[in-house]
Amino acid sequence: MFAKQRHEEILLLLKQKQSVTVTELCELFNTSSETIRRDLLLLEKQGHLMRVHGGALLQKNMAGSSTIQERLSENIPNKKQLCINAVKVIEAGDVIAIESGSTAIELAKMIAALSFNVTVVTNAPDVADQLYHCQNVQLIMIGGQYLQEERAFYGQLALDSITNIHVDKCFIFPTAVSLQQGAATTCYELCGISRAYIAIADDVYFLCDSSKFQKTAFVKICSLTARHTIITDSEVSSDIVTIYEEHGIRLIK
Repeated sequence: MFAKQRHEEILLLLKQKQSVTVTELCELFNTSSETIRRDLLLLEKQGHLMRVHGGALLQKNMAGSSTIQERLSENIPNKKQLCINAVKVIEAGDVIAIESGSTAIELAKMIAALSFNVTVVTNAPDVADQLYHCQNVQLIMIGGQYLQEERAFYGQLALDSITNIHVDKCFIFPTAVSLQQGAATTCYELCGISRAYIAIADDVYFLCDSSKFQKTAFVKICSLTARHTIITDSEVSSDIVTIYEEHGIRLIK
């Protein structure tokens, strides 16, 4: 197993159990305690965990990795600006996919106010809660295993459902974007959902405020290509716009 894959598995286990021991990780990965201690040291430096005697604890307050409940009250003006820009690209009759996230809830509220018909595919109950009563919205709910901290469904059942659908547009909410890493997230469990939506969409939109540019996060969703459009706020610098457009990536602000 490559080190990166082992790191991802360690973090996934930490999210499930809140703590791990060196002994159990050695047994799980069939590797030495020295290797595991190096892994934990690196992950601690990256802010993902806190080492303790004999193991590690999940770092609850690591930057960029708060729960959706904590993010709901953050940067509300920026989220609304992103969603105002995003809803402008939605057309009558579109089939769109929306993943989970605090910004996704704001987008769903604006979709509810549209005067034309759309179909919305989502794995986020919070998004569905904004749309289930709308006469103009046909709602398709993706089920699966429930991730409580992100209030979203994920896992193989969800992925199998998404694979059998085609959408015109999808809206993804990464933690970070950069030309080097691409779009990235801190949530290992939900990155597969993001990738699945991207795979079935004709047009892909990443919603990112200016603070997320030229940053990286733990799990890469995908590289950025000319097929992708980034919807951002008015605070993004003209230099960023120029650099990204030189690489064929359109920005809307």
